Amino acid sequence: MGKKNNQTFVQIPFRTLIEMIKYKGEAAGIRVVVCEEAIQSKASSIDE
Repeated sequence: MGKKNNQTFVQIPFRTLIEMIKYKGEAAGIRVVVCEEAIQSKASSIDE
């Protein structure tokens, strides 16, 4: 299939998950902040 097609198939469910979390969070009055994957291992909400 190739690297490009592999990335496309992997990213579709992840994007759907992010959108669902944002939708549910906003419906419940929870602020949702989406950050880039590259910085996830360097920062956490607990550190703030």
